[in-house]
Amino acid sequence: MADACKGGMCVGQQLGDGTDCDDGNACTMHDACSRGMCVGQPRICDDGLDCSIDFPCDPVTGCGHDISRCPCATDADCDDHDACTGRETCDVATGTCHPGTRLDCGDGNDCTNDPCLPREGCKHVDKFQKCSFDSVKCSVPGSTPPSACAVDPKTIRQLVKRATNLIGKSAENRRFKRTMRAQKLLESAQNLGSISDACKNKLTDIDSRIDDWLKMTDCPPAPR
Repeated sequence: MADACKGGMCVGQQLGDGTDCDDGNACTMHDACSRGMCVGQPRICDDGLDCSIDFPCDPVTGCGHDISRCPCATDADCDDHDACTGRETCDVATGTCHPGTRLDCGDGNDCTNDPCLPREGCKHVDKFQKCSFDSVKCSVPGSTPPSACAVDPKTIRQLVKRATNLIGKSAENRRFKRTMRAQKLLESAQNLGSISDACKNKLTDIDSRIDDWLKMTDCPPAPR
């Protein structure tokens, strides 16, 4: 007779104790022959989630669980659809959600407001309209040259210092002529071959702000 397992019976000379078999019961596991019988260890229907309901084992369908009361089964279940709160995750072992790390939108620029919008995330918005004197003044606070130029040659530092002084005065007195003179000094500094990349990039940014300020259609016309 061929080796077989019928109705929980281990049949055949080859099916000795410990031989794998299937007793046909979904509520047992690790089935093996023992003294001519196919027996298995009881299956425990506990999914480890405190929030779920574990149903009694059904010999045909096996274990059943109701996780409808659990906060989550995947990370997607924990998503609060707020870009500012970071990425939420699900602890599958306990069925609980863990919050993400809230975004820090600060860009280190005193001239910008850095809000976080739930749908878009971090935004960096100029505190002042580009046409305002304050926008230029914020580019170079007071009359202090940018730190990016601190290690550049004396000739460049002198040009930048004169330009920043003019920018500070023009912002305080609302005089366009001084700002335009400052722009020319900045351009002269940028054209010197000994200028560092860091300083040149900073002066380019300041020059661009001044240029936008003077040329935008909603700005006061630049004096001739």
